[in-house]
Amino acid sequence: MVSRSPRKTRTGSTRVGMVDRASIGMVEAASVAVASAERFAGPSKFYPINPTLTKDGLFAALAHLPHAERYRPWPDTVTGQSRFNQKKGREDTEDISILASLDVVGILDARASYSTQVLYRDVMAYHEPLGPGPTDSLIRGIRWGAGFRLTLVVSAIEAELALDTHLVAVASELGLASSSFEIKAYGLVDPSVLKKVPTAGRFDTDAYAALQQAEQDIRVYMDQHIDDLQAVPFDILLTEFPVVRVAPPSGPLVS
Repeated sequence: MVSRSPRKTRTGSTRVGMVDRASIGMVEAASVAVASAERFAGPSKFYPINPTLTKDGLFAALAHLPHAERYRPWPDTVTGQSRFNQKKGREDTEDISILASLDVVGILDARASYSTQVLYRDVMAYHEPLGPGPTDSLIRGIRWGAGFRLTLVVSAIEAELALDTHLVAVASELGLASSSFEIKAYGLVDPSVLKKVPTAGRFDTDAYAALQQAEQDIRVYMDQHIDDLQAVPFDILLTEFPVVRVAPPSGPLVS
């Protein structure tokens, strides 16, 4: 069998068999794009979301999407002693554009600065209905629960630092960081359990101490009023994330 050497096309690209190098380059570029998209696919973790639902039962934060129906939370079917059988006092940081798209922080916060970081802390009693949901759903799992969520927006602090609530409080007290916080209660019939806690403001050491006390109070309250808690969908496990990009402060927020 006689091998054929590559030959030049009129455009100067080298042909290999029936495919030219320009086409190979297009395929490689497409592969890179697919690999980039796959970074946002798969059940990697639970994302916090504002649990507010529309009258149609969709997440209000995602209702504007053309395929919002695929993010519909399926019904909470957990009953009996399995309800609120897990406790969560977890804090984590997340990209501010992601939290803005899930309505955990406001759009103005997302536009504020590239150096802005967001830390959130959930203190919840919750349960997870067994999945999967509808076959076309982009949600792999839902946590239904009650409790409160602290959202802490921090700027003017070293980006390399691993943030936690105590570090931010001390840094704010010393003038080394600028911070603001908001606390929202979810699923509590009587949210007055948080009446001693400031719900928004500068997050200094006084606010941190109040938060620690609030956690103790709300855990006692939830244990004593387990039958009165109203579960809301506060965490979702996604198969595909509606990716957003944050433009510079002077530009628009685009998706």
